[in-house]
Amino acid sequence: MRGLGRAGRSRGRRRARSARRPRPAPLPLSRLLGGALTRLLGGALTRLAERRARREESRSAGDAGRSLYRLHPDGRGVRYHVYAGGLRRGGPGGVVVYLDGDYWLPALSRFHRPRGRTMRGLAATAAEHGAALVAVDTPDRAVGVGGLTWWVRHRENARWLRGFLDVLPTLLPFRPRHIWVMGYSGGAELLAAELRRLLPSGAGPGETDPADAGAWETVSAGADPGEAEPAEGPAVPLAGAVMVGGGDPGNAPVPPPGEHAGLPLLWWIGDRDGSPDPPRPLWSAARAAQRGATAYRAAGWTGASLRVVPGTGHRSYDLPAVLRASLARGGRG
Repeated sequence: MRGLGRAGRSRGRRRARSARRPRPAPLPLSRLLGGALTRLLGGALTRLAERRARREESRSAGDAGRSLYRLHPDGRGVRYHVYAGGLRRGGPGGVVVYLDGDYWLPALSRFHRPRGRTMRGLAATAAEHGAALVAVDTPDRAVGVGGLTWWVRHRENARWLRGFLDVLPTLLPFRPRHIWVMGYSGGAELLAAELRRLLPSGAGPGETDPADAGAWETVSAGADPGEAEPAEGPAVPLAGAVMVGGGDPGNAPVPPPGEHAGLPLLWWIGDRDGSPDPPRPLWSAARAAQRGATAYRAAGWTGASLRVVPGTGHRSYDLPAVLRASLARGGRG
């Protein structure tokens, strides 16, 4: 009897200790589902953004159009928006080509919000200077470091962009006299690394690739790919480049300026833009802009300059205001 009493008391103490022991916290739902919920939500946001883009396209009537081009032989497509309301064929001015930053989902990209405040503001600013705005999406379709980017495959993407600029006059209601290029964050990184490929007359060795010429065909709604209108006349000259929140050429060679020494190359960086970026923890937008402007000035590009934007972080730039100041500084739209 005494032994049974001690056993009973021992079981009672174990039950008391287990009652006082804290229960383990429940696992997060995303871990329980093995990430399936996260992937499902991402897919839903992507489909929502694509449906919204299609609705915007159907309402655009030419003011913010969306078409598709493809580059052979790899067959990648380009998505772009043209803002040219009120500009007539043979009209004044040029065109501003805008490249946005990296994104993981279309819903997080300005490009995929063609009627958002920033894109409409950029279009209005370009129009003030008699220019059209053309926003171009990155041709990347494989999500990598940083999501969908311009800078990861910068050499390939720059050759692709050069081909697009060659056919750009056929997409507008007038032939532009010149082109400004503007890039934000990852878009700025591409421009700084590959500017030599965007100069039609050439400023250094290897700036053009013969394989790029004649590689484009139109593939837009209701159009026959075989009916693409070829670009006519000489290549449209580059009037200037605007790099916002980045712009480091990295290991890419900075070309000698040649006849383009005075070309406006304008870096803009916010005084609060250190830009800690999880995919690239060692990357700094401020350091990238400083390196880019310094490298081009050292190579003899007298038009290169760096401007600091007060009270601005990486995601709070007033891009229309930056474009307005850049075009005013460059002296032409």
